[in-house]
Amino acid sequence: MLGESGKKAVSDSHRSEFPYQTFLELALFYHNRNNDAEAVKILETGPKHLLNSLWLAYLNQNQMTLSTLDNKSIAFVFPFRKESLNMLEWVVANNPSWKAQYLKSLNLMGRGQMEKGIQIFKDLGQKPNDQLFYYVRGMLFKEHQLAGYQKDLQRAYKQSPKNWRYAFALAEDHFKSGNSSATLKIIQKIYKQDQDNYFAGMLLAKTLNQLKDYDKAIELLKDLRILPYEHATEGRKIYTNAHNGSALQAIIKGDHTKAAEKLEKALLWPEHLGVGKPFDPEERWERFLMAYLQNQDQQSEKAKKSLEQVAKFSKQQLFKSSKNHLLGVYALAETQGEKEAQQFIAQLLASQHGSSPQTNDLVEFYYTHPKMKWNKNFIGTLSEFLNSK
Repeated sequence: MLGESGKKAVSDSHRSEFPYQTFLELALFYHNRNNDAEAVKILETGPKHLLNSLWLAYLNQNQMTLSTLDNKSIAFVFPFRKESLNMLEWVVANNPSWKAQYLKSLNLMGRGQMEKGIQIFKDLGQKPNDQLFYYVRGMLFKEHQLAGYQKDLQRAYKQSPKNWRYAFALAEDHFKSGNSSATLKIIQKIYKQDQDNYFAGMLLAKTLNQLKDYDKAIELLKDLRILPYEHATEGRKIYTNAHNGSALQAIIKGDHTKAAEKLEKALLWPEHLGVGKPFDPEERWERFLMAYLQNQDQQSEKAKKSLEQVAKFSKQQLFKSSKNHLLGVYALAETQGEKEAQQFIAQLLASQHGSSPQTNDLVEFYYTHPKMKWNKNFIGTLSEFLNSK
Protein backbone atom coordinates (compact mmCIF):
# COMPACT_ATOMS: atom_id res chain seq x y z
CA MET A 1 0.00 0.00 0.00
CA LEU A 2 1.19 3.52 -0.79
CA GLY A 3 1.53 6.05 2.00
CA GLU A 4 0.51 9.69 1.58
CA SER A 5 3.96 10.63 0.27
CA GLY A 6 3.83 7.72 -2.15
CA LYS A 7 0.40 8.74 -3.44
CA LYS A 8 1.61 12.28 -3.95
CA ALA A 9 4.68 11.03 -5.81
CA VAL A 10 2.50 8.93 -8.14
CA SER A 11 0.12 11.86 -8.75
CA ASP A 12 2.94 14.31 -9.36
CA SER A 13 4.67 11.95 -11.79
CA HIS A 14 2.00 12.53 -14.42
CA ARG A 15 2.74 15.33 -16.85
CA SER A 16 -0.29 15.12 -19.14
CA GLU A 17 -2.36 18.24 -19.77
CA PHE A 18 -5.23 16.89 -17.67
CA PRO A 19 -3.80 14.47 -15.08
CA TYR A 20 -7.18 13.93 -13.42
CA GLN A 21 -8.49 12.57 -16.73
CA THR A 22 -5.62 10.08 -16.88
CA PHE A 23 -6.52 8.75 -13.44
CA LEU A 24 -10.24 8.70 -14.22
CA GLU A 25 -9.65 6.80 -17.45
CA LEU A 26 -7.63 4.19 -15.59
CA ALA A 27 -10.22 3.97 -12.81
CA LEU A 28 -13.02 3.41 -15.32
CA PHE A 29 -10.95 0.68 -16.95
CA TYR A 30 -11.32 -1.28 -13.69
CA HIS A 31 -14.91 -0.13 -13.08
CA ASN A 32 -15.97 -1.49 -16.48
CA ARG A 33 -14.49 -4.84 -15.41
CA ASN A 34 -16.43 -4.91 -12.12
CA ASN A 35 -13.36 -4.11 -10.06
CA ASP A 36 -14.56 -1.00 -8.21
CA ALA A 37 -12.13 -1.53 -5.34
CA GLU A 38 -9.16 -0.85 -7.62
CA ALA A 39 -11.01 2.04 -9.26
CA VAL A 40 -11.50 3.64 -5.83
CA LYS A 41 -7.81 3.26 -4.96
CA ILE A 42 -6.79 4.94 -8.21
CA LEU A 43 -9.16 7.88 -7.73
CA GLU A 44 -8.00 8.31 -4.13
CA THR A 45 -4.40 8.39 -5.36
CA GLY A 46 -4.99 10.86 -8.21
CA PRO A 47 -5.50 14.63 -8.19
CA LYS A 48 -8.61 16.15 -6.68
CA HIS A 49 -11.23 17.24 -9.20
CA LEU A 50 -15.00 17.61 -8.98
CA LEU A 51 -15.70 14.94 -11.58
CA ASN A 52 -13.37 12.43 -9.93
CA SER A 53 -14.86 13.22 -6.51
CA LEU A 54 -18.35 12.49 -7.80
CA TRP A 55 -17.15 9.20 -9.24
CA LEU A 56 -15.54 8.35 -5.92
CA ALA A 57 -18.79 9.08 -4.08
CA TYR A 58 -20.73 6.95 -6.57
CA LEU A 59 -18.37 3.98 -6.37
CA ASN A 60 -18.44 4.13 -2.55
CA GLN A 61 -22.18 4.86 -2.52
CA ASN A 62 -21.36 7.64 -0.07
CA GLN A 63 -24.13 10.21 -0.19
CA MET A 64 -22.57 12.30 2.58
CA THR A 65 -19.68 13.40 0.38
CA LEU A 66 -22.14 15.03 -2.02
CA SER A 67 -23.04 17.67 0.57
CA THR A 68 -20.21 19.93 -0.59
CA LEU A 69 -21.29 19.93 -4.25
CA ASP A 70 -22.86 23.40 -4.03
CA ASN A 71 -19.50 24.81 -2.96
CA LYS A 72 -17.64 23.40 -5.97
CA SER A 73 -16.99 25.28 -9.22
CA ILE A 74 -18.47 23.98 -12.47
CA ALA A 75 -15.70 25.61 -14.51
CA PHE A 76 -13.85 23.19 -16.79
CA VAL A 77 -15.94 20.21 -15.71
CA PHE A 78 -16.91 18.18 -18.77
CA PRO A 79 -18.53 14.78 -18.05
CA PHE A 80 -18.33 13.50 -21.60
CA ARG A 81 -17.90 9.76 -21.01
CA LYS A 82 -20.84 7.44 -21.63
CA GLU A 83 -20.20 5.71 -18.27
CA SER A 84 -20.85 9.01 -16.48
CA LEU A 85 -24.61 9.04 -17.08
CA ASN A 86 -25.38 6.33 -14.50
CA MET A 87 -23.12 8.07 -12.02
CA LEU A 88 -24.74 11.47 -12.61
CA GLU A 89 -28.25 10.05 -12.34
CA TRP A 90 -27.25 8.67 -8.93
CA VAL A 91 -25.88 12.09 -7.94
CA VAL A 92 -29.10 13.81 -9.07
CA ALA A 93 -31.19 11.28 -7.11
CA ASN A 94 -29.17 11.85 -3.95
CA ASN A 95 -28.44 15.55 -4.01
CA PRO A 96 -30.76 18.53 -4.72
CA SER A 97 -28.01 20.80 -6.08
CA TRP A 98 -28.68 22.38 -9.48
CA LYS A 99 -25.08 21.55 -10.36
CA ALA A 100 -25.93 17.85 -10.46
CA GLN A 101 -28.66 18.56 -13.01
CA TYR A 102 -26.32 20.81 -14.96
CA LEU A 103 -23.62 18.14 -15.24
CA LYS A 104 -26.18 15.55 -16.26
CA SER A 105 -27.44 17.83 -19.03
CA LEU A 106 -23.89 18.24 -20.36
CA ASN A 107 -23.48 14.48 -20.49
CA LEU A 108 -26.79 13.98 -22.27
CA MET A 109 -25.91 16.55 -24.92
CA GLY A 110 -22.47 14.98 -25.31
CA ARG A 111 -24.26 11.72 -26.07
CA GLY A 112 -26.35 13.40 -28.77
CA GLN A 113 -29.51 13.70 -26.65
CA MET A 114 -29.80 17.44 -27.22
CA GLU A 115 -33.51 17.81 -26.46
CA LYS A 116 -33.22 16.13 -23.06
CA GLY A 117 -30.14 18.16 -22.18
CA ILE A 118 -31.69 21.45 -23.25
CA GLN A 119 -34.88 20.66 -21.33
CA ILE A 120 -32.87 20.37 -18.12
CA PHE A 121 -31.35 23.81 -18.80
CA LYS A 122 -34.88 25.16 -19.28
CA ASP A 123 -36.18 23.50 -16.10
CA LEU A 124 -33.38 24.98 -14.00
CA GLY A 125 -34.84 28.44 -14.67
CA GLN A 126 -33.37 31.09 -12.39
CA LYS A 127 -32.34 28.67 -9.64
CA PRO A 128 -28.56 28.71 -10.30
CA ASN A 129 -26.55 31.55 -8.76
CA ASP A 130 -23.47 31.13 -10.97
CA GLN A 131 -22.73 33.54 -13.83
CA LEU A 132 -20.94 30.77 -15.74
CA PHE A 133 -24.19 28.79 -15.90
CA TYR A 134 -26.02 31.74 -17.48
CA TYR A 135 -23.21 32.29 -19.96
CA VAL A 136 -23.24 28.61 -20.99
CA ARG A 137 -27.04 28.51 -21.23
CA GLY A 138 -27.11 31.79 -23.13
CA MET A 139 -24.63 30.55 -25.71
CA LEU A 140 -26.41 27.19 -25.95
CA PHE A 141 -29.83 28.76 -26.46
CA LYS A 142 -28.40 31.25 -28.95
CA GLU A 143 -26.87 28.43 -31.02
CA HIS A 144 -30.23 26.64 -31.06
CA GLN A 145 -32.20 29.87 -31.64
CA LEU A 146 -34.17 29.56 -28.40
CA ALA A 147 -35.88 32.51 -26.74
CA GLY A 148 -34.40 34.13 -23.67
CA TYR A 149 -30.71 33.75 -24.44
CA GLN A 150 -30.17 37.53 -24.37
CA LYS A 151 -31.28 37.74 -20.73
CA ASP A 152 -28.84 34.99 -19.77
CA LEU A 153 -25.93 36.74 -21.53
CA GLN A 154 -26.89 40.03 -19.87
CA ARG A 155 -27.07 38.40 -16.45
CA ALA A 156 -23.66 36.74 -16.85
CA TYR A 157 -22.13 40.06 -17.90
CA LYS A 158 -23.85 42.00 -15.13
CA GLN A 159 -22.56 39.60 -12.46
CA SER A 160 -19.01 39.59 -13.86
CA PRO A 161 -18.47 42.60 -16.17
CA LYS A 162 -14.67 42.17 -16.27
CA ASN A 163 -14.86 38.65 -17.67
CA TRP A 164 -13.96 39.25 -21.30
CA ARG A 165 -15.81 36.19 -22.63
CA TYR A 166 -19.08 37.24 -21.02
CA ALA A 167 -18.62 40.80 -22.25
CA PHE A 168 -17.60 39.71 -25.74
CA ALA A 169 -20.57 37.36 -26.10
CA LEU A 170 -23.04 40.10 -25.18
CA ALA A 171 -21.30 42.76 -27.27
CA GLU A 172 -21.15 40.46 -30.31
CA ASP A 173 -24.86 39.73 -29.98
CA HIS A 174 -25.60 43.47 -29.87
CA PHE A 175 -23.42 43.95 -32.94
CA LYS A 176 -25.17 41.25 -34.95
CA SER A 177 -28.56 42.69 -34.02
CA GLY A 178 -27.45 46.10 -35.33
CA ASN A 179 -27.11 47.83 -31.95
CA SER A 180 -23.65 49.32 -32.52
CA SER A 181 -23.86 51.88 -29.71
CA ALA A 182 -24.51 49.16 -27.11
CA THR A 183 -21.68 47.10 -28.60
CA LEU A 184 -19.28 50.03 -28.39
CA LYS A 185 -20.10 50.72 -24.75
CA ILE A 186 -19.17 47.17 -23.73
CA ILE A 187 -16.31 46.30 -26.05
CA GLN A 188 -14.37 49.53 -25.45
CA LYS A 189 -14.04 48.63 -21.76
CA ILE A 190 -12.86 45.10 -22.50
CA TYR A 191 -10.28 46.19 -25.06
CA LYS A 192 -8.99 48.90 -22.73
CA GLN A 193 -8.69 46.23 -20.03
CA ASP A 194 -6.45 44.07 -22.26
CA GLN A 195 -5.16 45.48 -25.54
CA ASP A 196 -3.54 42.15 -26.43
CA ASN A 197 -7.02 40.67 -26.78
CA TYR A 198 -7.33 40.84 -30.55
CA PHE A 199 -10.82 39.32 -30.54
CA ALA A 200 -12.04 42.34 -28.60
CA GLY A 201 -9.92 44.60 -30.80
CA MET A 202 -11.43 43.23 -34.01
CA LEU A 203 -14.97 43.61 -32.70
CA LEU A 204 -14.20 47.16 -31.60
CA ALA A 205 -12.81 47.98 -35.05
CA LYS A 206 -15.85 46.42 -36.76
CA THR A 207 -18.12 48.46 -34.51
CA LEU A 208 -16.28 51.68 -35.37
CA ASN A 209 -16.68 50.80 -39.06
CA GLN A 210 -20.39 50.20 -38.50
CA LEU A 211 -20.64 53.64 -36.88
CA LYS A 212 -18.72 55.08 -39.87
CA ASP A 213 -15.91 56.19 -37.56
CA TYR A 214 -13.38 54.79 -40.02
CA ASP A 215 -10.34 56.85 -39.05
CA LYS A 216 -10.59 55.66 -35.44
CA ALA A 217 -10.80 52.09 -36.67
CA ILE A 218 -7.67 52.64 -38.78
CA GLU A 219 -5.74 53.99 -35.79
CA LEU A 220 -6.80 51.02 -33.67
CA LEU A 221 -5.77 48.53 -36.36
CA LYS A 222 -2.24 49.97 -36.47
CA ASP A 223 -1.53 48.53 -33.02
CA LEU A 224 -3.66 45.38 -33.23
CA ARG A 225 -1.73 42.12 -33.47
CA ILE A 226 -3.83 39.22 -34.76
CA LEU A 227 -2.31 35.77 -34.46
CA PRO A 228 -2.49 33.82 -37.74
CA TYR A 229 -5.04 31.02 -37.87
CA GLU A 230 -6.73 29.05 -40.63
CA HIS A 231 -8.99 31.23 -42.80
CA ALA A 232 -7.94 34.26 -40.70
CA THR A 233 -9.30 36.81 -43.14
CA GLU A 234 -11.53 38.82 -40.79
CA GLY A 235 -8.81 41.22 -39.68
CA ARG A 236 -7.96 42.00 -43.29
CA LYS A 237 -11.64 42.59 -44.16
CA ILE A 238 -11.99 45.03 -41.27
CA TYR A 239 -8.83 46.81 -42.41
CA THR A 240 -10.08 47.07 -46.00
CA ASN A 241 -13.53 48.28 -44.96
CA ALA A 242 -12.01 50.95 -42.71
CA HIS A 243 -9.71 52.35 -45.42
CA ASN A 244 -12.36 52.16 -48.15
CA GLY A 245 -14.91 53.81 -45.87
CA SER A 246 -12.49 56.60 -45.00
CA ALA A 247 -11.63 57.07 -48.68
CA LEU A 248 -15.30 57.30 -49.62
CA GLN A 249 -15.94 59.90 -46.92
CA ALA A 250 -13.00 61.90 -48.25
CA ILE A 251 -14.37 61.66 -51.80
CA ILE A 252 -17.75 62.97 -50.67
CA LYS A 253 -15.96 65.89 -48.94
CA GLY A 254 -13.81 66.52 -52.01
CA ASP A 255 -10.55 65.65 -50.29
CA HIS A 256 -8.96 63.68 -53.12
CA THR A 257 -5.50 63.61 -51.54
CA LYS A 258 -6.73 61.83 -48.42
CA ALA A 259 -8.94 59.52 -50.48
CA ALA A 260 -6.02 58.44 -52.69
CA GLU A 261 -3.83 57.85 -49.64
CA LYS A 262 -6.44 55.62 -47.97
CA LEU A 263 -7.03 53.64 -51.18
CA GLU A 264 -3.32 53.01 -51.63
CA LYS A 265 -3.12 51.69 -48.06
CA ALA A 266 -6.25 49.59 -48.60
CA LEU A 267 -4.27 47.57 -51.15
CA LEU A 268 -1.59 46.68 -48.59
CA TRP A 269 -1.50 43.46 -46.55
CA PRO A 270 0.03 44.28 -43.14
CA GLU A 271 1.55 41.18 -41.56
CA HIS A 272 0.19 41.95 -38.11
CA LEU A 273 -3.40 41.37 -39.26
CA GLY A 274 -2.96 37.62 -39.31
CA VAL A 275 -3.15 36.73 -43.01
CA GLY A 276 -0.86 36.92 -46.03
CA LYS A 277 -1.67 38.31 -49.45
CA PRO A 278 -3.30 35.72 -51.76
CA PHE A 279 -2.39 35.22 -55.40
CA ASP A 280 -5.41 37.10 -56.75
CA PRO A 281 -6.91 39.44 -54.11
CA GLU A 282 -10.24 41.19 -54.62
CA GLU A 283 -9.35 44.84 -55.30
CA ARG A 284 -12.04 45.99 -57.72
CA TRP A 285 -13.73 48.57 -55.50
CA GLU A 286 -10.43 50.17 -54.53
CA ARG A 287 -9.27 50.38 -58.15
CA PHE A 288 -12.66 51.63 -59.31
CA LEU A 289 -12.49 54.47 -56.77
CA MET A 290 -8.92 55.18 -57.88
CA ALA A 291 -10.21 55.46 -61.46
CA TYR A 292 -12.78 57.98 -60.23
CA LEU A 293 -10.10 60.10 -58.55
CA GLN A 294 -7.82 59.85 -61.57
CA ASN A 295 -10.67 60.88 -63.86
CA GLN A 296 -11.44 63.86 -61.64
CA ASP A 297 -7.78 64.88 -61.72
CA GLN A 298 -7.68 64.66 -65.53
CA GLN A 299 -5.43 61.59 -65.47
CA SER A 300 -7.33 59.73 -68.18
CA GLU A 301 -4.64 57.18 -69.00
CA LYS A 302 -4.25 56.15 -65.36
CA ALA A 303 -8.02 55.98 -64.99
CA LYS A 304 -8.27 53.74 -68.05
CA LYS A 305 -5.54 51.44 -66.68
CA SER A 306 -7.35 51.13 -63.34
CA LEU A 307 -10.63 50.27 -65.06
CA GLU A 308 -8.90 47.72 -67.26
CA GLN A 309 -7.65 45.98 -64.14
CA VAL A 310 -11.22 45.90 -62.82
CA ALA A 311 -12.53 44.49 -66.11
CA LYS A 312 -9.80 41.85 -66.36
CA PHE A 313 -10.35 40.58 -62.84
CA SER A 314 -14.11 40.43 -63.37
CA LYS A 315 -13.70 38.23 -66.43
CA GLN A 316 -11.31 35.95 -64.56
CA GLN A 317 -13.77 35.62 -61.67
CA LEU A 318 -16.86 35.12 -63.83
CA PHE A 319 -17.53 31.75 -62.19
CA LYS A 320 -17.92 33.37 -58.75
CA SER A 321 -21.05 35.18 -57.59
CA SER A 322 -20.14 38.73 -56.55
CA LYS A 323 -21.77 42.16 -56.50
CA ASN A 324 -18.44 43.55 -57.63
CA HIS A 325 -19.14 42.15 -61.10
CA LEU A 326 -21.19 45.33 -61.49
CA LEU A 327 -17.91 47.26 -61.40
CA GLY A 328 -16.64 44.99 -64.16
CA VAL A 329 -19.69 45.81 -66.30
CA TYR A 330 -19.11 49.56 -65.90
CA ALA A 331 -15.36 49.16 -66.49
CA LEU A 332 -15.95 47.24 -69.72
CA ALA A 333 -18.51 49.77 -70.93
CA GLU A 334 -16.08 52.61 -70.23
CA THR A 335 -12.95 51.02 -71.74
CA GLN A 336 -14.25 48.69 -74.47
CA GLY A 337 -17.76 49.90 -75.21
CA GLU A 338 -21.35 48.91 -74.50
CA LYS A 339 -21.18 45.81 -76.71
CA GLU A 340 -18.48 44.26 -74.48
CA ALA A 341 -20.47 45.19 -71.37
CA GLN A 342 -23.59 43.50 -72.74
CA GLN A 343 -21.61 40.41 -73.66
CA PHE A 344 -20.27 40.20 -70.11
CA ILE A 345 -23.80 40.57 -68.71
CA ALA A 346 -24.94 37.70 -70.95
CA GLN A 347 -22.07 35.57 -69.62
CA LEU A 348 -23.04 36.42 -66.05
CA LEU A 349 -26.66 35.42 -66.63
CA ALA A 350 -25.57 32.17 -68.31
CA SER A 351 -23.25 31.22 -65.45
CA GLN A 352 -24.13 28.92 -62.53
CA HIS A 353 -25.03 31.92 -60.40
CA GLY A 354 -26.93 33.63 -63.21
CA SER A 355 -30.32 33.03 -61.62
CA SER A 356 -29.23 34.12 -58.14
CA PRO A 357 -30.82 37.27 -56.63
CA GLN A 358 -27.37 38.87 -56.30
CA THR A 359 -26.54 38.56 -60.01
CA ASN A 360 -30.01 39.65 -61.08
CA ASP A 361 -29.87 42.65 -58.73
CA LEU A 362 -26.57 43.90 -60.15
CA VAL A 363 -27.86 43.53 -63.72
CA GLU A 364 -31.00 45.43 -62.79
CA PHE A 365 -28.89 48.15 -61.16
CA TYR A 366 -26.87 48.54 -64.35
CA TYR A 367 -29.96 48.87 -66.54
CA THR A 368 -31.41 51.39 -64.08
CA HIS A 369 -28.15 53.37 -64.20
CA PRO A 370 -26.81 52.54 -67.70
CA LYS A 371 -24.46 55.48 -67.99
CA MET A 372 -21.60 55.76 -65.56
CA LYS A 373 -21.40 59.26 -64.17
CA TRP A 374 -18.11 60.42 -62.74
CA ASN A 375 -19.63 62.35 -59.83
CA LYS A 376 -19.98 61.95 -56.08
CA ASN A 377 -23.70 61.16 -56.19
CA PHE A 378 -23.19 58.22 -58.51
CA ILE A 379 -20.27 56.88 -56.44
CA GLY A 380 -22.42 57.16 -53.30
CA THR A 381 -25.33 55.32 -54.91
CA LEU A 382 -22.99 52.63 -56.19
CA SER A 383 -21.44 52.22 -52.73
CA GLU A 384 -24.85 51.84 -51.11
CA PHE A 385 -25.76 49.08 -53.54
CA LEU A 386 -22.49 47.19 -53.11
CA ASN A 387 -22.73 47.33 -49.30
CA SER A 388 -26.42 46.42 -49.10
CA LYS A 389 -27.31 42.94 -47.90
